[in-house]
Parts: sequence; C-alpha cells; structure tokens
Amino acid sequence: MGSVKMARSFGPRYYKPEGIDYKNHVALGDSWYIKGDKGATYTITMTSKGFTCNCPGMTFRGKCRHTFQIADKLEFII
Repeated sequence: MGSVKMARSFGPRYYKPEGIDYKNHVALGDSWYIKGDKGATYTITMTSKGFTCNCPGMTFRGKCRHTFQIADKLEFII
C-alpha cells in the first residue's frame, strides 16, 4: 500500500499588536522595506489582518523583528 503525503503549506502570517485599528488605519496597505543583516531587503506590509513580512522568521515563526520595528514606530505616531 502506498502512503499519502500531505502537502505542507505556509500561508501568510500576521503580527497584530493591540492598540492599532487595522481596518481604518491611515497606513493600511502601505509597505516598508528593511534591509536584513545579510543584505536581503524584506517587505513589511500593513493589511487589515495585521503586519506581514516576507522574511524567513515571519514565514516559520509568525513574527519577526522587522514587523516589531514598524509596529513600534506606528504606535508612537497615533
């Protein structure tokens, strides 16, 4: 009998700190670009579900320092 392999898919992950209105925020849909330690540039985007980033940390852990940096800056602006 053959075995069935389940495909593992990683959908977008969101970092959503409290205190930010993601549905009506003025920066909704905006993107920021941050250069990583090894020279790669990562894109952080604010969506209605929270912040996303295309770095490996966000992909596997669901959080990363890039999203923390942007969220912290936006909390001071509000």
